[in-house]
Amino acid sequence: MSVQGPYRSLSRYLTFSDRNQSQWWHNKAPILEHMLQFCSYNEAQQYQYLIFFYALVTPALGEFVDPKIGAEGNTLLSGAGKLELSLTFTVEESSVRLAFEPTGFLAGTQQDPFNCHAIRKLLNTLQIAEGVQLNSDIFNTLAEALMISQQEQVVLQTSKQSEVQGLFYKTQNILALNLRGGDVLPDLYVYPQLKSIATDTPVQEMLVGTLHKLDTQGRFSRGLELVEKYLQSTAATTSPMFLSYDLLPRAQATGRLFLSETQMTWDQICDLWTLGGAVSSPDGLKALKVLWDILSLTPGMRGPADFPLLFGMELLESPPFIRPQIGFPMTGKSEVEIAEAAVQFFTWLGLTKHASGYMASLKAY
Repeated sequence: MSVQGPYRSLSRYLTFSDRNQSQWWHNKAPILEHMLQFCSYNEAQQYQYLIFFYALVTPALGEFVDPKIGAEGNTLLSGAGKLELSLTFTVEESSVRLAFEPTGFLAGTQQDPFNCHAIRKLLNTLQIAEGVQLNSDIFNTLAEALMISQQEQVVLQTSKQSEVQGLFYKTQNILALNLRGGDVLPDLYVYPQLKSIATDTPVQEMLVGTLHKLDTQGRFSRGLELVEKYLQSTAATTSPMFLSYDLLPRAQATGRLFLSETQMTWDQICDLWTLGGAVSSPDGLKALKVLWDILSLTPGMRGPADFPLLFGMELLESPPFIRPQIGFPMTGKSEVEIAEAAVQFFTWLGLTKHASGYMASLKAY
């Protein structure tokens, strides 16, 4: 008798409320299973997270659409599809993360033209699920500060219609679910462009103000000071775009401010990474230069139709107070090219465990 993995074993008995949930399961669960196995999750955890995906995630994904890079409705994080399955690597371990915009079938209709309801419905469900660490107070603060209210929705549908139509992305939130240690650790990405239009408030003001509002104990005051000072001197090609915040107990939660950068040159990347020289990071810059050379990206201005470079500033309680993050646009590169670059970079970092088997694992998807 052949040995079946968790996906095939579960698929024998699972039922689905509609065709879309079935398609999400059968298209994505095998990939999720493979990623869990690659990251050495034990068999019990593989079953646990696959059932979690089936029961709580697939009903919140809406209509199934084959992923196509750059398509309308894709998530803001990579532009590669409505659901992102990704790996997070550290020196000690690797883990799996899901990211998506919760969507209901009323989204885009008169009842819910800007998809405001699905995120609240899903978080209410997750709140009572065992093993999901969820702080609803942080979500409520984010929603009030950065997501549109009922009154603002009316404004957008009347006097602000033309400005709304000019937005390529009308996403307000993306939920990321980190699968770690048998638990689910959520963080929320919030994109405030709709509320900015409705209230005539600059995006930068909204994002920085929200980070201050969430920092009730002053844990990140030094980091926020560095962020605000840097934003006062950034180039015209640099734009505050969105933030993310862990939906965890406040003592464990931190936030990140993300900027988009259309001037993709090494000098500009250095300026971002060091916050204009305010943060010393020689080791980080050395590693970043190695990655930059490995990727062989074409320097210069990114056009309106191109994905920009994404730069994140994670707030820390202690020096250096900011942990920089960077996301390079990979459009135009094949999956094999990207994977080969990742293996080369892992090898340079000395992460041989991650490098070995990565290409074979990717091809198995």
